[in-house]
Amino acid sequence: MIVPMKKVTVVCLAAELESALDRLADLGVLHLAAVDRSENPDVAAASALIRQSEQVRIALKTSRDRKQTGGPAVMTADAIIAETQDIIRRKKELQDRENMLSREISSIAPMGDFDPEAVRRLGNRGIIVQFFFIGKSRHVRLPDDVVLIPLKTDGYIAAVSTKRVELSATELSLPARSLSAARADLEAAKKESASCESRLKSLAGQAESIGLHIESLEERLSFAKARAGAGRASMVAYVQGYCPVDTVSRIEAAVPGNGWGLLVGDPAETDPVPVKIRNPAFVRPIESLFNLVKILPGYRELDVSVFFLLFISIFFGMIMGDAGYGAIYLLATMLAWRKFRTAPRDPFLLLTIFSVATIAWGIMTGVYFGVPTDVLPAPLRGMQVPWLANDSNVMLLCFLIGAIHLTIAHLWNVIRMRNSTVALSQLGWAITVWTLFFLARNMLLNVPIPSYWGPVGIAGILLVVLFMIPLSKLKTEWPNFMMFPLSLASGFGDILSYLRLFALGLASLQFERAFYTIAVDTIGFNGVIPGIIAAIVLFGTHALNIFLSSISVLVHGIRLNALEFSMHLGLEWSGSPYMPFARKKGLKTN
Repeated sequence: MIVPMKKVTVVCLAAELESALDRLADLGVLHLAAVDRSENPDVAAASALIRQSEQVRIALKTSRDRKQTGGPAVMTADAIIAETQDIIRRKKELQDRENMLSREISSIAPMGDFDPEAVRRLGNRGIIVQFFFIGKSRHVRLPDDVVLIPLKTDGYIAAVSTKRVELSATELSLPARSLSAARADLEAAKKESASCESRLKSLAGQAESIGLHIESLEERLSFAKARAGAGRASMVAYVQGYCPVDTVSRIEAAVPGNGWGLLVGDPAETDPVPVKIRNPAFVRPIESLFNLVKILPGYRELDVSVFFLLFISIFFGMIMGDAGYGAIYLLATMLAWRKFRTAPRDPFLLLTIFSVATIAWGIMTGVYFGVPTDVLPAPLRGMQVPWLANDSNVMLLCFLIGAIHLTIAHLWNVIRMRNSTVALSQLGWAITVWTLFFLARNMLLNVPIPSYWGPVGIAGILLVVLFMIPLSKLKTEWPNFMMFPLSLASGFGDILSYLRLFALGLASLQFERAFYTIAVDTIGFNGVIPGIIAAIVLFGTHALNIFLSSISVLVHGIRLNALEFSMHLGLEWSGSPYMPFARKKGLKTN
């Protein structure tokens, strides 16, 4: 359920704002909302420090060897950050210098290694040396007093004379220094760059201390934002925010001892109230999925956690579709849970539910790593549900699941809007969903629409049209009547969308069985080499299929809940999370 919130305003003397924030951070229940939204230099400076520190942490983690572990900090975080930034800056300068020197060497190398200063001295004495690139040409007309000298690289020449000559070739500029000097500079730059990298690796063991420093900076930033967002009037300051109704008493208890003023009320319709979801233990695992895909219902919307968990589990099982895959998922989940004992348990519980759903669907459909049914042991064949062996029946089941799913959305709206005539429109939509179900079943599976449903379907459409807009809003929302045919078409498309459960499961099964045929029937296990090749084919096939099926669940399974179901429910996922102003590491900022 979405926890009800109260809007709370805490008033104090302006001179005591810092101590009031300290006390509120200790309480850790008030989600602050900025009263003053103007830009603040302290907030900008704190944010810049965090960005710089994060860049340093990334650089140190990147440089750290896999076997390198962090030891006790021998430098302060500020000193590590300052030195690391200097090293990063110097490495960038050296990289630019190496690139420049490499280009210089590339331009000098064809002419060979010589001292350009010696050529200049010859020029001062009347002997002019010019360099040319003649390409593949071997016939260059030269005056009689010009000596041509082939250079190290084919196609490059030097012309020596007592005066400048003009040739039908590309003249090259005299380099500023010799090739050996440029190469020496490049080697020195590379050596210094390696030294910088070595020093960076020696600092990399302190990456964890930078992480703690960033947490400290983030807490300082939260205090800076709280100070900057506080309202002020003469000698008084005040902060506003939102607090769960069952924790308001903690703030009220702190008022007398701190000399605050307190105002508690219900949030206005336009207030950006944060969302805190509190579910029973058996539903809580779905919250880890919400956090993963960054979706949250708005404060005045509905919490669909129960139905989301129920249907995403069904969708997961049908899309993965293989009892063997479910067993692998379950085993991997158990091993990971055992290894990461201190990690939150909800993601592991969610994966366990998904794994069990996949195993159950795989058993009912008789799918075990794509092995043909007639090859399976008799006990496994005996657990298969014969009705599900028919593709038409599975398609019908998908339509049925879709109709039930969308009907739940509209009936929920009926309950929610029971004091409004719009509830009758939602009842009409629930009936219309089944009309669209019968229509989809007829068009794709050639099952006749029940004769008794005609009047019921018409009644449902009439309920939608007659009560979709309250009389008080008829003048402004009448164009919705013109959009109703499009809404019907969209609803029909939503029913068809659930067919993707069948399509994805079938594609996965056909993929498995195609490669099973290649590995077992074509390559075979008659010999060591063929057996190894067949095993590699099977392993690679199933690994790829598990990966693709997992992606399909994230894309299509979540979509059916977060889009089709949510659109029929009127859920926009517009919520922002409840994040109370709280002290994380006991840092005192004043």
